[in-house]
Amino acid sequence: MQSTPTKADGPQKLLLYDPLTDKGHVKRTDIKDCNVQRGPGPLCYADRFKWPERCWGKLSDDERHRLCRNMRKLCASSHMSGCGGMELILDQILLLVNKQTGEMNNLRCVHACDSADHCQNILASMDARHRPKHIHKALEDRLPLELYLELKEMIPDGHVLIDAQRCAYRRIKEKLFDFFDRTPHMARSSHCVVHGTDCQLYSNDDPDGLTSDSQTRLDYWSSDSLSINCAGLICKDVSRESKTRRGDAGNSALAHLIWTAERRSENGQEDLVLVDCTVDFDASSIAADLGQRYDVYQTTVNATDMGDKYSRPRAMAPMLNQERVVTSDVC
Repeated sequence: MQSTPTKADGPQKLLLYDPLTDKGHVKRTDIKDCNVQRGPGPLCYADRFKWPERCWGKLSDDERHRLCRNMRKLCASSHMSGCGGMELILDQILLLVNKQTGEMNNLRCVHACDSADHCQNILASMDARHRPKHIHKALEDRLPLELYLELKEMIPDGHVLIDAQRCAYRRIKEKLFDFFDRTPHMARSSHCVVHGTDCQLYSNDDPDGLTSDSQTRLDYWSSDSLSINCAGLICKDVSRESKTRRGDAGNSALAHLIWTAERRSENGQEDLVLVDCTVDFDASSIAADLGQRYDVYQTTVNATDMGDKYSRPRAMAPMLNQERVVTSDVC
């Protein structure tokens, strides 16, 4: 399919994604609507790890060129994205690109964040090739202590009516948005598991000023880089299987609002954001706060759509920076 850019201004960047249908604030689609023969799925366990080669074979020469160019520019971060799932996937794509081009590009995973100790340990134990340079703890840890304590006082207990909880979180959201709008990203820091000290958020450097990247260093927020953030939203407040389901008034609301405030602030916006959650998730809640800066999409993906027998449908919400991303309708 011929690619169709939708924005002509700014650096050209590529998103490989199915064409979507606009229905209000969130653009939705079903990937099975795409009129492309996807072929049979994996026939054995080992075949499941050959997906980069299969996807490469479906791309045109122009699409391959743009994918290689963007992987060279990529700077990635993750928030609770599945114990290194994003890092491993990007590493597999980059290994394929290097194999096809004969280059030796390095993966730049500059930031990871997870509140669970075992998830932090998994991230820290990853191979140095794709281990995040900085691994931070809970999102709440990046707030000044005084602000965090003030917000905790504003959160009602779980026995009040859900409308009262929503009202409280709306007031919390206003305070968070104001803080992140006033605080440059260079001034934000949090304790780093890798270095055992407070490190600047989304920094590509080690605390002593050295960088392990042997190539030209790309700053996460630089106009020369392609920044991507992958976030796994906490499912227990959204899933119909949860006994404590309270949506945007649940226990995970504060962490979600901190993540949203970072993406919303003028001095902290990635080029591309990918949100993963249970199929009961509705991205309209994100679009309400970030729709002025990002084009927000939503679809449901499942391994069975690609021919695999394994079924675990997930809601995916890609978000494209309206000022910096040029989209390409690629099935």
